[in-house]
Amino acid sequence: MTEAQRFFECFLRNGQAPRDLLEAYTAARAALRLPPDPLTERLVATRSDLSAAEFVRRRSDPRNGLTTRALLMLSLAEARPDCVEAFLLESPSVWRAWQALAAAPFLTAYRMVKGKLLLWWHGRKL
Repeated sequence: MTEAQRFFECFLRNGQAPRDLLEAYTAARAALRLPPDPLTERLVATRSDLSAAEFVRRRSDPRNGLTTRALLMLSLAEARPDCVEAFLLESPSVWRAWQALAAAPFLTAYRMVKGKLLLWWHGRKL
């Protein structure tokens, strides 16, 4: 599995990413000359939850390699009509909005703990 595919799965939706989006990510990464990031490579290789790890890592260093790659994938996907459902609600409702608002602190705490554990586990020996 490629890095671009894993970022697509973790930040947008499960399933196969469009081929031209993967190619655009690879081309943009080469054009930006992003340096290799051993932690990101290890997280991708082990199929870890990149969104949880990025959430925690962004707090300590907003310009880290994982966040930069995530923003790159999200920026490329945002402009595509076939990825719009990841950014917009299909049928917004007041009930769902209140549910999401009530669940947000618990989901954030879960993501924070999971991200800290992932970074601790995969950050060893780097």
